[in-house]
Amino acid sequence: MRNRATIGILLCTLISVCIFSFKENDDNLKSDFSHYFEKSVSSFLLSYDSLYKYVNTTKDIDSTLARKLFENTRYAYKRNELMIEYFAPSTAAMLNMALIPDVDEYDPNQYTQEPEGLQRMEELLYDFNGNINQDILLQELKRTRGAILRAQQIAKTLEPTEYQLFEASRQELIRIWTINLTGIDASYTKNAILETKHSLHTVVDMINLLDKNSKNRKFAKKLKEAHKITLKAEVYLINNNDFDSFNRIEFIKNFINPIYSILVDVEQSLTYSKNEIPTAIYAVSRNILNASAWNTYYFSSAKRNTSNENIVNLGKLLFYDPILSGNNKRACASCHRADNGFAEPLEKSVMFGQDGFVGRNAPTLLNTALQKAYFHDARTTYLEDQVVEVNQNTNEMHGNFNLLVQKLNGSDEYVSLFKKSFYGTEDTTISKDGIIKAIAAYERTLISMNSKFDRYMRNEKVELTSSEKNGFNLFMGKAQCGTCHFAPLFNGTVPPNFDETEWEIIGTPENNTNTKLDEDKGRYNVAKMDIHQFAFKTPTIRNIEYTAPYMHNGAYKNLDEIVDFYNNGGGIGHGYHVPNQTLPSDSLKLSKVEMKDIVSFMNTLSDTVGLTKKPSRLPVVKVAGQIVSRKIGGEY
Repeated sequence: MRNRATIGILLCTLISVCIFSFKENDDNLKSDFSHYFEKSVSSFLLSYDSLYKYVNTTKDIDSTLARKLFENTRYAYKRNELMIEYFAPSTAAMLNMALIPDVDEYDPNQYTQEPEGLQRMEELLYDFNGNINQDILLQELKRTRGAILRAQQIAKTLEPTEYQLFEASRQELIRIWTINLTGIDASYTKNAILETKHSLHTVVDMINLLDKNSKNRKFAKKLKEAHKITLKAEVYLINNNDFDSFNRIEFIKNFINPIYSILVDVEQSLTYSKNEIPTAIYAVSRNILNASAWNTYYFSSAKRNTSNENIVNLGKLLFYDPILSGNNKRACASCHRADNGFAEPLEKSVMFGQDGFVGRNAPTLLNTALQKAYFHDARTTYLEDQVVEVNQNTNEMHGNFNLLVQKLNGSDEYVSLFKKSFYGTEDTTISKDGIIKAIAAYERTLISMNSKFDRYMRNEKVELTSSEKNGFNLFMGKAQCGTCHFAPLFNGTVPPNFDETEWEIIGTPENNTNTKLDEDKGRYNVAKMDIHQFAFKTPTIRNIEYTAPYMHNGAYKNLDEIVDFYNNGGGIGHGYHVPNQTLPSDSLKLSKVEMKDIVSFMNTLSDTVGLTKKPSRLPVVKVAGQIVSRKIGGEY
């Protein structure tokens, strides 16, 4: 008994020591981070005030000096980007707002937020004919200074957990290769590569902070490895800083991906309580170019996966079954055809009853789950809503869920499938909700991220040609494609949080003769806001090889036509009146070889393996005692 008591005392002592040690480490980390952040923001403010003082006290501004002071301010911001973006996103949005007017669609006054912050200052300093407008620049400097002071106050009160610093570092690595290297926020200076060096250096500092405050030697060894690779990456950026010629694909593969995977490995070895808030990318995933990395239910109203294999299989049957339509001849698969990358091979989809065509082309359903908006005009937020709207649209499926439930109840097979698939839930009896859930569950399995490009970036045994590599570098750089078609999904879902999906105004022509602007006003028809005229959701270019024709109206028949349209400045470049065009209207000055390379790269994003197999048969359905004859995938 005495020995047991002694052992118990020793165990309690050890536990107390460990708890105190962990608490001490945690407190030290918080203190060190707070000191680091405060010092970093203060340095940012000092750099900013140097520019402010010069503009405020100088009568005739020397543009060369003003630009140099601005560039130093941008570098200082990038050294704070990791912290401000993660811990103060609204402040980050004010400091680094895109050069596109924004409007709150819920605001009845339709107040338009004009661009402000560092990008607006860059525009004032670089895009001018003659003298800089000193008054407007000074006004912008005064307005933006408040956001830096706000960041300074936030830095004083933060007490981050170890997990948050890992997550913020992972997000910054994603931001670097999907956003920063595209030059989206350095469109005039073309300093994106050197700015990336400063962003990356903050990751080094976070690694050092985590290493310093860790008692885990294995943990420390891994972090030192990440530190070593990051420092090499910084040197690479310094020595190869030309925006147009920068080799993005090799930089991401050789530096960003290895650092990211090490951080994930180290983080997963920790025993603390991790973040329970759903995120788009699972924290355990070592490479975001893996299909398994993506949490499709992050984009769902459910926020968690409640499906199972039986529900998915049921959803697949329903997807291919024309029983959903008003005439039993039309299925989801009628327009979203598996052989065409689950897209419509016609310019515009056939109308219900074959009485003409609907106004737009049905887009691909591959990776459709990985977005925050649906339809070309982004009029719905969730996949389930998309299923309902298509089914009830009189021009598309002309369905009726009450009648559909009755029809499905006329099938012993469907009754049994619903009971088995939704066992233990309220949907065991065939219902509208159960039908919608099943179809959406199936569509969420249509994840295509095992293309040639993906496998190359995962260091698998596959090679890209020099043309394909150059095409990626152009896509993400000089050609500016990656500033709208965000990697790694290559659609409008914005990294690194993937919590919004963008639409753009490019001035799409009526057809490939490029003689007239298409009359479809897109998002404007939904929101009725002038700023959204001709706005359409940015689609994915994954599997673009299979999904011709292109654009919401099927205007272009091949990828060469598409690239040529962008190269010539979109709608404005072709002489159309599109005053709110978000696409740059000047020529990209791409050579014919460069345009071919971009097409070569886009074709490396093809992957439909294991996704296109259709059901071998449909369940028997009887209505009024008669078997309803249907064709798998619909008749038209």
